[in-house]
Amino acid sequence: MYHVLSRGNERKDIFHPEKVLEKAAGILNCGLDEIRRSRRISKSIKDDRYLLVYLVWKECMLPNEETGRLFGITYSAVSHILKSMRGRMQKEHDLRAKYKRIYSLCKM
Repeated sequence: MYHVLSRGNERKDIFHPEKVLEKAAGILNCGLDEIRRSRRISKSIKDDRYLLVYLVWKECMLPNEETGRLFGITYSAVSHILKSMRGRMQKEHDLRAKYKRIYSLCKM
């Protein structure tokens, strides 16, 4: 873990992206290979991938291009995922609770 200024210029703890990804995928009980390599995936896996992309981008403060490399997708796809997740996080209480649970377990 290391410290940087966040996008809002506040000090924030940053986590190693691969470690966060591995731990979060374990918590979600989903395979990283399937999430990283599959172009066409089922809705349940798609939701997990979107949540993982959002988590890694937000907590590791990676640019879209680097986040995309971790998942085998383009920076543009990351941008679309983030836009979708921002809206869904505001509307869907269950998704927000799932994110908070995964985030808190990844911090340990």
